[in-house]
Amino acid sequence: MDSTLIRGDVNELQCILDFQKRGYYCSIPFSGSCRYDLIVDINDKLYKIQCKASSYSEDEGVLKMSATRSTTNTQKTTKYTYSEKEVDYFYTSWKEYGFLIPIGEVSTEKYLRIKSPKKGIQSTMSIASDYLIDNVIQSIITQTPIKKYSDNRFISYSDLEEEKLWTTEELKQKFDDRQIRYIKESIAKNKMAYNYYWKYKEFPVL
Repeated sequence: MDSTLIRGDVNELQCILDFQKRGYYCSIPFSGSCRYDLIVDINDKLYKIQCKASSYSEDEGVLKMSATRSTTNTQKTTKYTYSEKEVDYFYTSWKEYGFLIPIGEVSTEKYLRIKSPKKGIQSTMSIASDYLIDNVIQSIITQTPIKKYSDNRFISYSDLEEEKLWTTEELKQKFDDRQIRYIKESIAKNKMAYNYYWKYKEFPVL
């Protein structure tokens, strides 16, 4: 029994199920030499999906997905990456969750952060909840960027006003870089900045 192949088959079936139960038709290519595993029809437009199994690292709190393919001959095994002409999105699953990742955000692998990092959010991190299938499908339908946690996590509040969620763009329109650094410092010190107390939106743990 090849457990790796079985994991891949289960992941591909989960992908089809995730799309079908949301009302989107899936088609499987006749040839096994295709670079994609299936085609999904979203609002009369076709997207090529490559399914990849992933593994979860409890210590690191991240889901790890390899994004390469390989060919083997009598002498060696060669690994290749996928191009934007071959694939539109990668799909992977973990527990009951399905994730869609644009090909443009993947090179040889992709790490999706499940747990909040101990040293704080970094701009290079990919937060798993951002890539949940419903969130990405919404971006496909509306033709807008995927809504990212890191771009929508500043909250201001005071005794007189309700909490306000600020996007990164809203902050940049009202405050310069020096002021934004001061706001971040005020969060760490739990003190007021520019007539507001500030905090980060709770990390979306899955």
